[in-house]
Amino acid sequence: MLLSYSILLFLLSITLKVNCDQGEFTGKRWVVLCSGGRSWVNYAFHANVYHAYHMFRGNGIPDENIIIMHYDDIANNSVNPTPSKVYNDYNKTDVYYGVPKHYTGDDVNPTNFLGVLKGDETLARSGKPVVNSGPDDHIFVYFADHGSPDMIHFPFEFLWGEELNVALQEMHLNKRYSKLVFYLDTCESGSMFYKLLPNNIDVYAVSATSPEQLGTLFSYYWMKNTELNDFGNEITLQQQFEYIYSSANKSNPDIIDETQQAQQYGDLSIAKLPISQFFGKSPKSIRNDILLDNTLNDRVNTRDVPLYMAKIAVDEALNTNEKNRNNPTPGKVFNEVNGSDVYHGVPKHYTGDDVNPTNFLGVLKGDQTLARSGKPVVNSGPDDHIFVFFTDHGSPGSMFNKMLPDNIDAYPKNKHLPTPSQPPQVDSLGVLHCHLYNAFAFINIIITKSDGFYLGMTTVGGTQYPLIANQRTTAP
Repeated sequence: MLLSYSILLFLLSITLKVNCDQGEFTGKRWVVLCSGGRSWVNYAFHANVYHAYHMFRGNGIPDENIIIMHYDDIANNSVNPTPSKVYNDYNKTDVYYGVPKHYTGDDVNPTNFLGVLKGDETLARSGKPVVNSGPDDHIFVYFADHGSPDMIHFPFEFLWGEELNVALQEMHLNKRYSKLVFYLDTCESGSMFYKLLPNNIDVYAVSATSPEQLGTLFSYYWMKNTELNDFGNEITLQQQFEYIYSSANKSNPDIIDETQQAQQYGDLSIAKLPISQFFGKSPKSIRNDILLDNTLNDRVNTRDVPLYMAKIAVDEALNTNEKNRNNPTPGKVFNEVNGSDVYHGVPKHYTGDDVNPTNFLGVLKGDQTLARSGKPVVNSGPDDHIFVFFTDHGSPGSMFNKMLPDNIDAYPKNKHLPTPSQPPQVDSLGVLHCHLYNAFAFINIIITKSDGFYLGMTTVGGTQYPLIANQRTTAP
């Protein structure tokens, strides 16, 4: 009899837990959507966020519970072939229509983003919407833009992983939510949570990639999976993660010559919950008004989007005049206001596909094969000086640090000195250790108080610390 009673209690406890985890959610749902980018080349990030807004509205999330941040320079951009419209699918459904302008332009910044999440009263008093949530509510956050190790990009600033995770812990301490889910779609997005997000503050985060990978595919797959979900037999967050992971975890040499793995961080038990507890419920199992195409076409590395968009514009042009339509001064290039044409007379030594690393190094080394083909190379000798200037985008890592010997008569100089940025740790003496951001590349630099110089004071979590910096590079 006692054994039977114990078994009954055990089964009852399981039933109660299942009902608690999978039962009908009765709190409020809050959604924060943010596109951190600006300019025409970041069209995709805006389009994804606009698409998500309509998806959540279609799922029954009240408009007052959705807060959206977007620079808002895409729909009415001078190069937009469909003025006042933004598309995110091949059916060309306008996803810009009806999107609120809660935070646009310079208001899209890290301070306001964290303020929105934390329910900042100053923002609220100024008439700006914030998450006015309580201990029974669920919050979903979606951010899309560029990212780098331990940071995500806003139009003119960066948000560091340490800052984000401190804010999430403050929200938990202040009972601002019951559960919070964060979907982050940027390159190196895993670095914003890896070894930073605690697993005991009721936050579940999904990043598009691991801390070291580029991102491209995440938003497509999570929105597609959500819109195809049958809410009569709905999936859990874990099932959605597995779908995203398996779909994106494939080699895409036309995008990035490596696989891309979404990652999970924080309280993974939250992933057992149905997606409706955060996304709402669609009245239809498939929303046909803004449904993503079942196949991915014209895929491209996120960091190559500007080049790709320019190529499409040229390929689709009907004639030479149309090919020049984006240049208000055809045949001319200017480098300063009221300046002269700097394109006139520029030789075409290496153009098009000839601009590649092999030829670049061959030019420097005086490659004889290039010379015999009629291409100019550096034909220098032991008494000559050589100056090299290279400009373009860079990626994580240093081109010279711990690589260039100091005894080969070479002197490199970056665009400018690194500038102080985010604070990972405060040491036992109250000195802030921080990373530096270099405009040419992202270099991991640990700041120590030895051999450093004083940069002033900085505030973290309401406390001021002295900021000490040098340029000694160590393993992060």
